[in-house]
Amino acid sequence: MAVRSSAATKRQSGALLALTSTPEGRTRIVAQAARVAWPAGLHGAAARAAGEGDSAWVEVAFDGVAGRTYTFTQITAFADEGKDPRAAVSSEAETAHARGWQTQDTRHPNANGYAFGWQ
Repeated sequence: MAVRSSAATKRQSGALLALTSTPEGRTRIVAQAARVAWPAGLHGAAARAAGEGDSAWVEVAFDGVAGRTYTFTQITAFADEGKDPRAAVSSEAETAHARGWQTQDTRHPNANGYAFGWQ
C-alpha cells in the first residue's frame, strides 16, 4: 500500500486516526479510520497524536493506580468508494463511537477478542 494521506486529531478522552492509501499497482483509494478512546478523568493524562508520513498514531500517558483496571476502545471503519472516503470512514468511526462499542455487532469474531485476551 502506498499511503496518500494520514491524520490524527485528539478528541476528549481519545483520538481519531485516519489514513488513505492505494494498493500497489492500483488506482483505487482505500480509507481507514480508528476512533480510540480511554476513560475520562485519567489522573495525570497527557496525550499526543500525529499523522505523519505513512502513520497516524496517538499516545496517552497517565498515572495508573495499582489494582485498578482501565478500558481502552478502538472502533475502526474502512471504505474504498465515494468522493471522499476518508471523510466517510472518519464519520462512521465517530458515529459508532458515539453509539458505544457495546452496541456493535457482537457476532463478529473480533468483537470481544481484546477483552477476552487481556483478562
